[in-house]
Amino acid sequence: MGVQPSDAYDPLIPMPELTPDALRAAVSRIAPGKVPALTRHLFEATANALQIRSLAPLRAFIHSWAVFVAIERHPARAARLRALEHLVDAGHEDPTGAIAEIHEIRQRAVAETCLTLREHRTTPPTEYVTIGLSADVACDVARQFEREISTN
Repeated sequence: MGVQPSDAYDPLIPMPELTPDALRAAVSRIAPGKVPALTRHLFEATANALQIRSLAPLRAFIHSWAVFVAIERHPARAARLRALEHLVDAGHEDPTGAIAEIHEIRQRAVAETCLTLREHRTTPPTEYVTIGLSADVACDVARQFEREISTN
């Protein structure tokens, strides 16, 4: 049984913290059928990280599943993305517009995760989350910090 939003544009759940456990809990609420794929990906990322002695596979895991959650927590957005992907896969029309909209949906989802802040080397929200702030509040704090840095 899925979670229902109170409004067509409300997310089903808040954006979770960017940790494997929080992402697993979010996926189990909004897309329970994807939990086995998430678990496999986490095991593979962990094994790869140990093998190459780098956190890059775990960062890729977090990025992938955070974006998935950011998209899927908005049912209308997720449905639109699937429709666009189907249109591109069908190959019956010029896919240029659909591809641009897919990119826009994914970029909006990345922005919701605050992953772009980390890519630009500002203070990552995870540092705030570890002191007890929710991911949404952490993003707001990190964005404020980024604004303050850019104005000084």
